Amino acid sequence: MNVELITVGNELLVGEVIDANSCWICAELTKLGFDVIANHIIRDYKKDIIYTLDAALSRANIVLITGNESSKIVLSQYFNSKLLGNIWFEKDDKVVISIPCVPTKMKSVMLNQVLFRLKNKFATSDILHKTVTVYGIPESELIEKIDFWVKKLPGYIDVTYISEPGKVRIKLTGHGLSLDQLNVKFDRIIDELNPIVGDFTTGIDHQHLNQLIGDLLIDKSMTIATAESCTGGNIAKVFTAVPGASAYFKGSVVAYDNSVKENVLGVSKLDLERYGAVSKPVVEQMALGVKNLLKTDWAIATSGIAGPTGGTEEKPVGTVWIAWAGPNGVESSKYQFGIDRKCNIKASTELGLFGIYKYLRI
Repeated sequence: MNVELITVGNELLVGEVIDANSCWICAELTKLGFDVIANHIIRDYKKDIIYTLDAALSRANIVLITGNESSKIVLSQYFNSKLLGNIWFEKDDKVVISIPCVPTKMKSVMLNQVLFRLKNKFATSDILHKTVTVYGIPESELIEKIDFWVKKLPGYIDVTYISEPGKVRIKLTGHGLSLDQLNVKFDRIIDELNPIVGDFTTGIDHQHLNQLIGDLLIDKSMTIATAESCTGGNIAKVFTAVPGASAYFKGSVVAYDNSVKENVLGVSKLDLERYGAVSKPVVEQMALGVKNLLKTDWAIATSGIAGPTGGTEEKPVGTVWIAWAGPNGVESSKYQFGIDRKCNIKASTELGLFGIYKYLRI
């Protein structure tokens, strides 16, 4: 059952507000088996609303419009009628629904009225989602890497790539079969994917890395700490977001200045001068230093140039070293991210966590 969204709001088109409403609505509709085929953001002008609505009704069975009172007035004039139940218009077996743009009101209307009525009025087929998260492989490289696998997928399974700093989520959506049949098909399909990306993934629909790592550390009766420069304590923040993390997370040293690296973590002054803070020797000493300082079994350390300034020809913005120290020594890897500071911090956090996860699951 096809659905189109129309979001009315001048503020969205000038970049003042992010359209989080549509994201939430799409997710809820998809859960119920509706197929969202388009999402339009338009100006709060009568002619634009009518033009977009005409086009949407030519393709979709259901149209949802989020906007203010002026857009509801336009709809009343368009249908030459009063609102049914204050939100609902029907014409030629098609439905147009007007919902508030204020997020709290929108969610209340959707959850208490709209979704229930849509589910009762329209028959939807079973739909199944599975997600495989791949770490440390850029989207373009990942798409090329699994291209032959994607080409073998049956027509009733769609693939969506959701790229985030440090990771890409491969979302598989199955439809047209029963849930039991889809589950069997998915098991076979993902078994074929695992040899391609197995070293770079946590598996299917797994919980967040911080929870996975916490569970593994508890099972092994082990502890962990972090020494962070470019991530500024973000990895520690992610660890402590899990209730009960004190059972395995000892603490963090945010060694932003070289004097802290040297005097608190024991990094060699000579190495700092010779190789610079963003280097393999320094980040490995940071990891070993915090591990020894806080007497933990494991440690993660980061040192990099988050940006947008501070880069050089040899070490451009986005250069990050991450080290992992454990019972058997220390290892490190160099990464080259982009120029966006927030994305670089996020990517460094994700890959720092994934590195520990890989060691712990062995």
